[in-house]
Amino acid sequence: MVITTVLYTLGCVFYGTRKFSKKLHPLFSFSGWIGTLIFFFIYMLRRSITGSLSAPDYLSALYIPTLIIHMVTATITLILPALLLFIGLKRRKGKTDRSMKKIGVINVILWYITFITGIIIFLCLHIFPK
Repeated sequence: MVITTVLYTLGCVFYGTRKFSKKLHPLFSFSGWIGTLIFFFIYMLRRSITGSLSAPDYLSALYIPTLIIHMVTATITLILPALLLFIGLKRRKGKTDRSMKKIGVINVILWYITFITGIIIFLCLHIFPK
């Protein structure tokens, strides 16, 4: 997930840099989305084989709300890039659409929330119980 976060961040950086935005922005942004999809499918496969985990009772007040936020934002950040890809392809054909920047900013903010909540969940499940 760190690699995907770096790719999304570079996609944002190169979107703001006019000189590189036409080549590097789509490359990093699309690579970040593909990385997210790969991680999601590997995670779901692993969870379906090994079963789900639960945090200890003393962490449930932190774990459950964080898990809900993580699941919602992760789902949205799987869907929004597909919409952004469609808008970006339309834009390359000469059709202008200003919504790409707004949706892209929302997607990146949600991605960082997903990343941070994922770290909290990992800590609750694997580090703090010991």
